[in-house]
Amino acid sequence: MRPGSNYWLRKRRHIMNKDLINQLCCPACRASALALNATTSGEAEIQKGTLHCRRCHLTYAIVDGLPVMLTPDQASTAGVWKTLHQRTDYTKYVELMKTRMRIARNILNDYFPHAGLIRKQGITRKVLDIGCGSGTYSLALAVLADIKELTLLDISPAALLGAGQLMQAFGIKAHLVVGDIHRLPFENNRFQLALSGGLIEHFTGPEQTAIVAEHCRVAQQVMLQVPTGTPAYWFFRLVYSVIKGGWPFGFEKPVARSHLIKLLHEQDYQPQAWSSHNFASSLVFLGKQRWPKFPSVHKWPGMALFSRHDLIVMARARDNNRGGIK
Repeated sequence: MRPGSNYWLRKRRHIMNKDLINQLCCPACRASALALNATTSGEAEIQKGTLHCRRCHLTYAIVDGLPVMLTPDQASTAGVWKTLHQRTDYTKYVELMKTRMRIARNILNDYFPHAGLIRKQGITRKVLDIGCGSGTYSLALAVLADIKELTLLDISPAALLGAGQLMQAFGIKAHLVVGDIHRLPFENNRFQLALSGGLIEHFTGPEQTAIVAEHCRVAQQVMLQVPTGTPAYWFFRLVYSVIKGGWPFGFEKPVARSHLIKLLHEQDYQPQAWSSHNFASSLVFLGKQRWPKFPSVHKWPGMALFSRHDLIVMARARDNNRGGIK
């Protein structure tokens, strides 16, 4: 695919389910009274139309079945992520993931530890994937943790259409929303869990705090997966940058465990479970695709700790009076 081409964006289509309207609110004023004007619609599905906020009178377009819940100032902030996902051939990516997800379940569980952590906490529904990108995290949740109600949000329509293609290929139903992580277009306490992977390390200071606050606002439990500054992380980043001719993911600063705890405590959320991801499990995950007898090096003594590069924390609101999930 040519760099900058919109070919795959034009080829993919998604249908919005009308049930999604009940989840949405205006990101500008947080009003939930959105008036639907569907120009292309079925009995329960929408392809094209608008959502109009009766309180602040902003109008949000529905394009290719995607509600674009961006205020005028948010619409111009996609930056590197918009370009990155427009350059991705998601048809090939879907075929690649079909091959990868046929690997033995125990290897998949090691490679996607966030799914196991969620499964152990007994979460089964109403999960929001913030900054979902290609949708891989949500795919793992549906396949490995049997999550039934998934909503995926990203600022890039190309990413969401690719994620929708991935969900469809695996028979997974999911809501897709174009939105900004700084002002999520959902009411308070809408979800059982809000998660993000590889997201908050791209921000610092008050902006990072505000993004975590939005996670907490919309869900009783949150999960954050972030790179941490281990030797394994910096080695991978160096090698990947050499191969790619530079780091393609923009600004990124690893996050320490103590800083994660601080961010959550500021929102009155208490960490309840931890896990981690390591490069050794990635090697096994990739190796098993070509050679079923590839050694389980991630099980070797000390290997998981030595090659750890991502931390995963799950936290819950301390306030038990937040009310039930809407």
